[in-house]
Amino acid sequence: RLRTTLSQSATRLQPAPGWLGATQVAHAAVLAPRPAPGSREWNAGRPVLQYYAGVGHRFQPLLSFAALNRHVSQRRAGAARLLATALLARGVRSGDALYWEYDFSFQGGPVPWRSGFAQAVAAQALARAGVMLRDPSLHAAAAASFRGLRRTLLMPLAGGSWVREYGFTHQVILNAQLQ
Repeated sequence: RLRTTLSQSATRLQPAPGWLGATQVAHAAVLAPRPAPGSREWNAGRPVLQYYAGVGHRFQPLLSFAALNRHVSQRRAGAARLLATALLARGVRSGDALYWEYDFSFQGGPVPWRSGFAQAVAAQALARAGVMLRDPSLHAAAAASFRGLRRTLLMPLAGGSWVREYGFTHQVILNAQLQ
């Protein structure tokens, strides 16, 4: 259970009593047009930042693409376009692949690092947004994201290819596999 506090500029999630640690989520400022203050989509075009002890608020690709999926599911075209544009601006190209990276050390891994789950959700969210918005550039970004997943975030296991949870480990993640 999470308690949610909403304000005009940030959403903060704090675990209910009994949970360890505290997670805070905020929305990053992006240089993109946005609706007037007070409108339903005021924070819609902003990527999600998550608080991590010792490093502060950092860009969180997985939660950002989950938010894009939510906008698409709710048929919020303006919010989806703004957020997709902001997320594409944060993408990192490597050849014809596109990645979203975490810019802090996690579990002793290198900086930057990539998440197979975030990459899978990115491919899906961009593809869904591309369909809803009829935007071929989002289809191309979804395909580039999927190429990135296939190139560096898969590993052979049990007669097939499985998605790595983190690009620097050999852990696999069923959620990403299903995605």
